[in-house]
Amino acid sequence: MLSHEWAPCAWNRPVFLALVFFAAEWNAFTASAAPPSEASSSPTTSQTCEVRDFDILVDHKPTGNHRLTITSDGKVTTVQVESNVKIDFVVYVYTYKFRATEVWRENRLAQLDVRCEDGGKHTALTAKIDGETSRVTLNGRPQQTARGVMTTAYWKLPPGEDQTRTVSMLDVETGIAKPATIQRLGRTTLKVEGRPMTCRHFKVSGTSPAELWFDQQSRLVRQTSVEDGHPVELRLRRIIEQTVE
Repeated sequence: MLSHEWAPCAWNRPVFLALVFFAAEWNAFTASAAPPSEASSSPTTSQTCEVRDFDILVDHKPTGNHRLTITSDGKVTTVQVESNVKIDFVVYVYTYKFRATEVWRENRLAQLDVRCEDGGKHTALTAKIDGETSRVTLNGRPQQTARGVMTTAYWKLPPGEDQTRTVSMLDVETGIAKPATIQRLGRTTLKVEGRPMTCRHFKVSGTSPAELWFDQQSRLVRQTSVEDGHPVELRLRRIIEQTVE
């Protein structure tokens, strides 16, 4: 018969220590074997999203709005373009609606989808560009084109020196790319949301002539052109920035 003094020292203590050691090992094993949590197994990639709202003026009168929504993760940039114009000419009402999505990878246009209504005329354009190969359809019909380093949406200045140069310009309403000359005219200060903004001023000659102003990110701030004899201006009204997880 075990004495009261001997039992805790000779039998209970070793068993107790063994149980403690086993429990610690079991906890470590189950922790390593457990599946990672959703947060650790699904790392998120931060994207920047910037919305640029413009007023559209035709014949120096407000007639509509223009919006650029630019989302980027540093490698792929997606740009959504939306324009709405309505002009009452008394004898008839002219409407223009433009919707486009551009996908850029490393400063190269990879995909373009356009839907346009111009005075009752509808246009649908799709383009997929992979390397030097391009597949373009206009209203369902295949069309040949070349790679464009800039589009006539004019949302961004192409990379390169701020000097006069010739680039391939892709017309977002026809899917045709043609040479265009970009000439730098200097720097100027424009007001956006009541604050001064230093911009670079350029003139584009060729497919779709225009004067363009870009900020330090090389993104559009203002655009002027002449369409069917009418002066048209896109004037940046505000910028909304946000981070998307």
